[in-house]
Amino acid sequence: MVRNPLKKSEEEVKEVPKPEVKEEVSTQVVERVINISLLNDKLNYVIGALHKIAEACEVDINEQ
Repeated sequence: MVRNPLKKSEEEVKEVPKPEVKEEVSTQVVERVINISLLNDKLNYVIGALHKIAEACEVDINEQ
């Protein structure tokens, strides 16, 4: 079972204020060439993030 270090008890949980909704939202579209190098960089980033999460949750990633 994975330990959740961020889980709070019911006493500690408080109602979170809702953020204000802004009417004007601007978006920007960036066009990029997708190649193997870019996919490799993104995959390495995601795997690194998963390793950090597993380490924070004290999960043994070498366990089979």
